[in-house]
Amino acid sequence: MSSRALLIGSAYEGLGGVEKDLDAMEKALGPRGFTVERCAGPDATRAGILSAYTRLIDETGPGDAVVVYYSGHGGWAAAPDPATPGPEPWDLQYIVPTDYDPAAQDFRGITSVELSVLLARLTAKTDNVTVVLDCCHAAHMSRDDEHGLRLKAVQKRTDYQVLHDHIERLRASGDLDTGLISATGNDHAVRIVACAPDQSAFEYEGIDGEQTGMLTESLTIALTEVGAQQVSWMTLMDWVRRRVLALSSYQRPEVEGPARRILFETAEDDLLTAPTVTDLGGGRVKIECAALLGVREGDTFELLPPQGPGTSGEGPVGTLTITGLDAFSASGAVKFSASWTTIPLGTRARRLTAAAPALPVLLPEGDQRAAAALEAVQGSPLLRVAQADEPWEAEVRVGEDGALTVADRGGPLGAARPSDSAAPGGIRRDLEALARISALRAMVKDPQWALNAQVTIEWGTVHEGERRPQNAPSDTVHVGDSVYVSVRNDSKADVYVSMIDIGVGGRISVLTRATPVGNRLASGQEYVFGFNGYTGQLTGAPLQWPAGLDPAWARKETVLVLVSSAPQDVTALEQGGLSRRAAPSTPLAALLQQIADGGRRDIGESASSSPHYDAHAFEFELDPAPAGGRFLIDERPSRAALSHTPRSLRHTPSAVAIRLEELLVQRNRLWLGTDIRVDTIVLTSALDTPRKPAYEARTERFPHIHSGESLPVDQMLLYLGPVVDYLDIAIWVSRDVPGSPGLGELLAQEMSGPELPQALAHLADGAGASPEVVTAAAALSLAAVVVNIGYKLLHGHIDEVIGLYRGSMLAHEGFGLGRHPESGTRQVQDFSLAYRIEEV
Repeated sequence: MSSRALLIGSAYEGLGGVEKDLDAMEKALGPRGFTVERCAGPDATRAGILSAYTRLIDETGPGDAVVVYYSGHGGWAAAPDPATPGPEPWDLQYIVPTDYDPAAQDFRGITSVELSVLLARLTAKTDNVTVVLDCCHAAHMSRDDEHGLRLKAVQKRTDYQVLHDHIERLRASGDLDTGLISATGNDHAVRIVACAPDQSAFEYEGIDGEQTGMLTESLTIALTEVGAQQVSWMTLMDWVRRRVLALSSYQRPEVEGPARRILFETAEDDLLTAPTVTDLGGGRVKIECAALLGVREGDTFELLPPQGPGTSGEGPVGTLTITGLDAFSASGAVKFSASWTTIPLGTRARRLTAAAPALPVLLPEGDQRAAAALEAVQGSPLLRVAQADEPWEAEVRVGEDGALTVADRGGPLGAARPSDSAAPGGIRRDLEALARISALRAMVKDPQWALNAQVTIEWGTVHEGERRPQNAPSDTVHVGDSVYVSVRNDSKADVYVSMIDIGVGGRISVLTRATPVGNRLASGQEYVFGFNGYTGQLTGAPLQWPAGLDPAWARKETVLVLVSSAPQDVTALEQGGLSRRAAPSTPLAALLQQIADGGRRDIGESASSSPHYDAHAFEFELDPAPAGGRFLIDERPSRAALSHTPRSLRHTPSAVAIRLEELLVQRNRLWLGTDIRVDTIVLTSALDTPRKPAYEARTERFPHIHSGESLPVDQMLLYLGPVVDYLDIAIWVSRDVPGSPGLGELLAQEMSGPELPQALAHLADGAGASPEVVTAAAALSLAAVVVNIGYKLLHGHIDEVIGLYRGSMLAHEGFGLGRHPESGTRQVQDFSLAYRIEEV
C-alpha cells in the first residue's frame, strides 16, 4: 500500500495564493509519507487536470491512501424550476481550469458530475480517499474584495443549460458514465469543502503576509499540529471551521462523507469523547489536540485507565481540571483517586463538564483609556482578550475623546459610549451579544446527540402572498422585504422544530416564540414561519435595519433551525441568563443555556436516554437599501479599498464641478413620448465638521422624450463647490409627475423631521469616536443614509424610480478628475450616460 496525492492549482483570473496553497499542502502531507504530484500553472488546463486525475486512478492500488486537492475558482449554476412535479434536478458546480473561457463554444470547466464520476472510479480502486476543494460553491463537488479577501469564484457565471448540454454530450459519447454516481453520495471518500454550494470562499493575506486560501491555511496548520495523533476528520474540521469563521463569517467549511474516519485511514475514531493523555510528571497531564476537541480552561475530565473503569477493579485514575492551553494542547493537575498515584500509559480522558467558548476581543494596545473595556472583558465568562496575531471576532475602539465603540469585522455596531462608570456594563452587554452570535453560528451538533432527521428546509421572500424561494448566492434580501421559512418532516418519526434569528445588529430572537418548546411535526407535515393559520395567508415577516448600524454595506443575517426528537425550550437565549429556575434537563438545553450565560455544562449523560437534535443554518445578505433602491451602475469602492493606504497620491483638488455630458434613453418602452425627470445627489464631507456629509440635490425635467433620444442635458451642472475626503454621486431617472416636488425640496423637508438628522448625528458620533477608521469609510456610511432616504422620498411621490448611477471617488484618487468613461458612454439596460469631474 502507498500514499499518493494529486494537488491541482488553477490561478485563473489572477488568484494570488494558489501556489502558496499547493506548497502548504505538500509540506503538510510530506511527513505523512505521501508522494505528491502537482498539476498547476500551464498544466492545469481542462485536459491537463483530467489527464492527471486519470493517471492517478490508473496508478492506485487496493488500500492505497489517496488525496485529491484543488485550489482555485469555483462556479455554480442553479437548476431551473422543474417543468413537472417530482424530485428537483441537481444544481451544478464546476471548477475552473487555466484555459477556461466563458465565451468559448466548448465548455472548459470541469463539472461536479465529472468530478463525481472520477471520484467513483477512484474509490473503486481504494476505499481510502480524501478530497479537498478550496473554491467557491465547493460542497457537493468531488473563493469581491472585502477586508482584503479575494473571492474564489469565477466572475461570469455559466448558464445552467450550457453545463447540462455539456454533460449530456459527454454521456452520449460514452465518455461519462453517470451510472457510477450514487444517489446517496460516495461512502468511501472524505470530502472537505471550503463552503456550501451557495456560499463564498476566500483567499486572503495569511499569517505570514502572503496570499493564501483561508481553508487551506487553517487545514494545513491543523494537520501539522496534529502530527501522528489519532484524530478524526470531524474533530479536525471542527477546529478548522471555527478558525475560518473567525476570519470571515461569510465562509463556513464543512466535511462530507465518512467524517468520523481517522485522518487518511478508514478506521473510525473512538477518541472523540475519550482522548489519550500524556503524563507530564508532578501530577500533571496533557491532552494533545485539545483545541481541535474544543477543550477550554475550566473543563473537567475523568481519567480512565487503559482497560476502562470496572474491568481492572481499580476504577477511574482521578479527575483532571484544565488550567493551561497552548495552540493545540491542554494541561492541568490531576486529583488522584484513592487507589492511584501515577498515570498509566494509555490513560484516556472523558469530559465531565465543558466551559463556555470565550469570544476573543481585540483591545487597543497601550491605551489607558481602554481600561473600562478591559474590565468588561475580564468580568465576563463569555469574553477574553485576543492574543497577538489571533483571529479576533470583536474589537473595542477608543475615540479621540475616549469614547468606546464596539465593532465586528463589518464595522461599528452602534454609537460610541462615553467612558464613564456605566461604560464597562454597556460594553460587556454588547460584546456578550456578539459572543452568543459567534457561538450560535458555529454551533455544530455533538455526534453523540445527532438526530439525523430527514427534513426539507426552504426559505425565501413573500410577494403578493406567494413564495419566492431564494437559491442563488447572489440573491440579496432588502429592508422591507418579508421572508418565510418552511420545514417539512420527511422522517417517519415526529420531530420538534424551533427557529432562532441572528440579526445584523447583534440581536438574537426566537422566531417560534409562540411555541417555545418547538413546533411538533408529524411525518410528512410542514411548518411555515410567516404563514397565518387563521386567515390562510402567507404574509412573511418584514426585515428591518437597526438604528445606528452602518448602512453603507449589506450585512449577514442567519437563521438557525433546530430539529429535535423531543420538546426543547430555546428561549434561554432571549432571557440572557436571567429567570431560569431549573438546571437544563437535556444536552441541547444545556448547550443553549451555556451560550446564553457562559456557565459550565455537564457532559456525562446517556445518549440513549436524552433527546437528540440537529442544527441547520442558512444565511443571507440583508441590504439596508429598499429593494428598488439599487443602482444599475454601482462604482463605489470596496471596504478593502477604503482601508488601504495608497503608495502615491494623485493631485487632490479642493473644489470641483460635476457635469452630466450625456444621458440617452435607448428604448423607451413604457415611457414613450413622456416627460422624464433626472434627480441627483452629490455628497462630500463638510469643511467645518469632518465626517458629516454636505450634500447638494438637484432635479431637472425633460418633456416628450422618445426612444433613442438623448436628453438635452447641455452639460447639466450637478455640483459646484469644495470637496473633502470623498465625492459621492447618485443619479435617478423617472417618469415625471406634474406638480411633484424636486428632490432638494423633499430633502429640505426631511431635514426638519426626526429621521435624517438623527441618523446622521448618530452615525457621525460613532465614526468620530474611531480615528483609526479611515475618514472616507466613515463618511461614505453617512452618505448612504442620505442616498437611501433620497430614494424613499422619490418613491413616495413617483411610481417608477430607476437608480441609474452610484459612484464614490476618494481624495487619494484625485476625486476622479476627468471624463467617465474616458470616451463613449456607460451603457446599461435602457440607458447610457457620461459625466465629467473638473477642478475649479
